[in-house]
Amino acid sequence: IHKRLIDITRSTSQTMEALEKLDVPAGVDIEIKT
Repeated sequence: IHKRLIDITRSTSQTMEALEKLDVPAGVDIEIKT
């Protein structure tokens, strides 16, 4: 299993909205922690 972690500090509501709208391929999971 390969994992990539992206840590975004000081995100804005616009950043969170953009991440939620990402179109990712099947098998790719996005987990957003606030």
